[in-house]
Amino acid sequence: SHGAARICVSFDETRRLLPWHSRWRREAIQFTGNPVHSGMQSPSTIPRRSNHLLVLGGSQGARHLNEAVACWITSRPEDLRGWTVTHQTGSADQLAIAARYAGVRDFCQATTQVFIPELLPLYQSATLAIARAGATSLAEMARQGVPAILVPLPSAARNHQLANAQWYVERSAARIVQQAATPDR
Repeated sequence: SHGAARICVSFDETRRLLPWHSRWRREAIQFTGNPVHSGMQSPSTIPRRSNHLLVLGGSQGARHLNEAVACWITSRPEDLRGWTVTHQTGSADQLAIAARYAGVRDFCQATTQVFIPELLPLYQSATLAIARAGATSLAEMARQGVPAILVPLPSAARNHQLANAQWYVERSAARIVQQAATPDR
């Protein structure tokens, strides 16, 4: 930020975290929010489907999140009776998670995808999302008004995913579940 003509911040609170030499240049700091791609610009006017869980285990996979959600769903399928589950698993976990979900067909319709190239329709229909707390995913979910259970990546640089998640929790948009939590939690 030291030599920048403009400093764009996603959260107004970020201003106080900038180095002192940047904080004094108030005119250079602009609160812009986190940009989202053009397809996410307008919030949905489509009514949400009831009982649709969107799990974003990451395009590269988020093994712990994938495993915890699959363990919960397969050990307590009655919790999701009548729900539709769409689970983005990443390539490493897709086949194993899909096989596990085969056993819950009497309770819920659970499908897996390695990668979901167009998330907008799923954001618009989701009753709830379970995801990491990356800035772009959070901005997209917020733009579409999706409530979330966030599982911040504990190894994220300077624990920024936890800070991101806490910002949404303070605004009643999400709940945090630590990665070490059990599936029951």
